[in-house]
Amino acid sequence: MELKTISFINPGGSHKLTCTASGLDFDNYWLAWNRQAPGKGLEWVATVTHDNNSKDEFYLQMNQLKSEDTAVYYCARDPHDSWGTVPVITA
Repeated sequence: MELKTISFINPGGSHKLTCTASGLDFDNYWLAWNRQAPGKGLEWVATVTHDNNSKDEFYLQMNQLKSEDTAVYYCARDPHDSWGTVPVITA
């Protein structure tokens, strides 16, 4: 699983995260998006199914971002066996 770059977004802004999952079988799996805010535990954000048209990519569209959305975002095949991470900071 691969997520790239630190993202800095203004409050109220939007951002789309992309998780690239090359070489993994998603026929019997979903993809979970999770996040961990500074000083907090891991929090589930969303679970998505694979869109055959998107090849090996999964997306998380985030709108109207708030400072509380500042976190490290994780994508994981569900059940959790492969992880990718990316920090997202709203300030």
